[in-house]
Amino acid sequence: MELNDSDTIAGALPLRRALSANDLVILPGGGNLGSSYPKAGDERRLLLGVLPKSQRCLIFPQSTDYPLTARGRRFLAADARAFARHRNLVVFARDLQSYQFIVRHFDNQAHLVPDTALALAIDATRHRIDHPKRAIISLRSDDERRQDTPSTNQVILELRQSGYQAKVVDTQARALTANTPAARQRAVTRMIDLYASAQIVITDRLHGMIFAAIAGTPAVVFDNANSKVRHFFDSWSHGLQGVIPCWNDSTLERHLTSIPFTNTEPPDWATDFAPLIAAMTCAVKPRE
Repeated sequence: MELNDSDTIAGALPLRRALSANDLVILPGGGNLGSSYPKAGDERRLLLGVLPKSQRCLIFPQSTDYPLTARGRRFLAADARAFARHRNLVVFARDLQSYQFIVRHFDNQAHLVPDTALALAIDATRHRIDHPKRAIISLRSDDERRQDTPSTNQVILELRQSGYQAKVVDTQARALTANTPAARQRAVTRMIDLYASAQIVITDRLHGMIFAAIAGTPAVVFDNANSKVRHFFDSWSHGLQGVIPCWNDSTLERHLTSIPFTNTEPPDWATDFAPLIAAMTCAVKPRE
């Protein structure tokens, strides 16, 4: 049974009625565990409040973002109460800092695994460079953008000066023909295929970095405002070959000369995903 975000309020009670004691409820992962995306937090707490306290639940890998402000503390307290209500809720973090935060502040079983996008089984041609000197640009323009990150227009200008043709790409699929598993799979496959066709990627988006890694395309990566990009890279750098991190230097020109243009084989993430696979196959024991 699938419940879309827009159906959370209307679908919560029907979902509860349809569940059996052995069913597993999976809540989405991402970067919305905190105060930056209140709607996502409200919907998650509402759903947990409706579900039986003994229901098996897990939250797909998340990045935490609870600022040391009154608002951040308020959201943390509300989430901690909602999570503590469910003794069989397992929370997955996608970077070490988030995992350590969850262990300190939540009374739930927690595990560290990569972002689930890295587990995608996609039959995409890796880094075939259909377009030499094409650069994919995927930069934020929202509140998660760091002030010292160059703008898309600045990057386009610098790339042109270095002989590149720039293509601006949004990592979010905003216009699906149909919201079905097959349509979503096609959208992701097209995205990876697009990343694989370019020579380089310039991004400050977490999934921009991940798509580049899946495609085997070198990437110059800037951090975002809450450092979830940097935290993810620091946690899983062994599997992100070809990523050039630009945490303290926003000068693009210098980094363009250090990009490794040799394709590398993707790593085997099976061991890293073992706790998530175990939880989804009932191998993780509930808390006493």
